[in-house]
Parts: sequence; structure tokens; C-alpha cells
Amino acid sequence: MHDTINDKEIQAYLDQQLTPENAKKFQARLKNNPAAQKKMAEYQKIEASLKGLYQPIYEEMIPPHLLNTCKQKPFNYLAIAASILFFVVGALSGWQIENFSTPHGDSLAIDLESPAMFAHSVYSVEKLHPVEVGADKKQHMNNWLSKRLKTQIKAPDLRQYQFELVGGRLLPSTKERMAAQYMYQNKKGERVTLYIKRGVWPQKETAINHSSKMLRNNSFNASFWTDGSLGYVITSQLEQQINQELSETIYQQMSLNKAQYVAVR
Repeated sequence: MHDTINDKEIQAYLDQQLTPENAKKFQARLKNNPAAQKKMAEYQKIEASLKGLYQPIYEEMIPPHLLNTCKQKPFNYLAIAASILFFVVGALSGWQIENFSTPHGDSLAIDLESPAMFAHSVYSVEKLHPVEVGADKKQHMNNWLSKRLKTQIKAPDLRQYQFELVGGRLLPSTKERMAAQYMYQNKKGERVTLYIKRGVWPQKETAINHSSKMLRNNSFNASFWTDGSLGYVITSQLEQQINQELSETIYQQMSLNKAQYVAVR
């Protein structure tokens, strides 16, 4: 009789939730299950990628002025809880990401595409607080995000596709950098987000690439590209063709050079 090993067992083993005795039994079963071995390797790769993405933030020293502020004022426990939740949900959701690697290498998938998709999955469903700064304060929002990213950026105009700007927010990133997210919505209530992040990207990544992934039991489409020090990701649950058109329009409005769209998968 074939011994099946489910995802829950694999995750429990990787999270070291099994007793030493049960862990040994699991290892013995794993030796005779190539499919489970393959899935285990995939999960370990995702876990390593997530650690590489978030560990630099965890290890960063708290700035002295923030420590002084904490001594003078009571903690905003709601804000702290929200930050912790964002981190934990992000780590857990990594287990559910399928097709994590891309033909163009893991760099963009880990540092640009995946965090953009995750941020979209978290905030695109928000009813009351989808953004930090609303579209009614567009100029302030652009100036604020530009200052935090240390690069001049602005929300592109997508009204020709019937998408109105909802607003934007600042997102945590890695390597002492921040990321920005602009959100748009049409009359049907469908939302798309544009994620912008500074980084050092592979020189060959000059085209607009497209990917489709499952995250948190939902399917997402993303078009992503880099231009100079900036990386861009447009994410939605719409058809790939719409993502392609949006990405090409945004590229024309915001980027330095014209890119060619490439369908990756």
C-alpha cells in the first residue's frame, strides 16, 4: 500500500513541531516517497527565500529617535499588532506560493515579484483602509513616497482603462530600502496595484515579464520589469491581457526606456 505524505505533515516536520520519535518515523517514510521529497525540497527553497527576504529587517537596529519616542509616548499596540500580522501572514503565505522560480532567475521573483503579489493580496481586499494616503492628496502622496524611496515617482494615469486612483501606501522592504504601492479601482470594484521598489537588478532583466501564481488560495497575474534602479510590478486578478496593457502604459509614463513585453508563463 502506497504511503502518502500530505502537506500538513511536511510543514509540521519543517517547523520542528514533531516529537523526536515522530520525526524519525517521518524521515523513514520520506525515503520511500520521491513525490514528498520533491515537495519538501520546494518548501525548503521557499522557506530559505522568505528568510532571505525578511531577515535583514528583523536584524536591523532600532533607530535611537524611535527608542526615545517609545519612552516618551505609550505604545500604539494596534499598529504593532498590524506590523507583526503582516510579517507572520507573509511568511505563512509563502508555503502556498506555486511555481516560485522563474526562467529569468530567482532574484526578481524573490526581491520584487513575490512581495508585490503578497502586498496586493493583503491590501486589495481591504474595505475601510486599502491605502494610507487617499487620491484626494495625490501630490502629497507622491512627494512622501518619493522622499521615502529617495527617487522621484508619481502615480501613473490609468483612466483610459477606467481605473481610478484610490491612493497609496509605504511598504517595508529589505536592505534598508522601502517600497511603494499605488492602488487603482474600476466601477466594478476590481483593483490593481502598482508596486515600486529600488534595488540592484540583473542587467538582462530589461523586458516586461508576466507570471501567474496561486497565493492564499487565489490566482494572481503580475507583470514586472526593471528600469535603472527601480523595479515595477502591476498585480491583479484580471485577465493577463489587461495586465499587459496596463504594464505597457505604465512603462511609457514612468520608465526611462521602452521595454518589450515577454510572456514568461
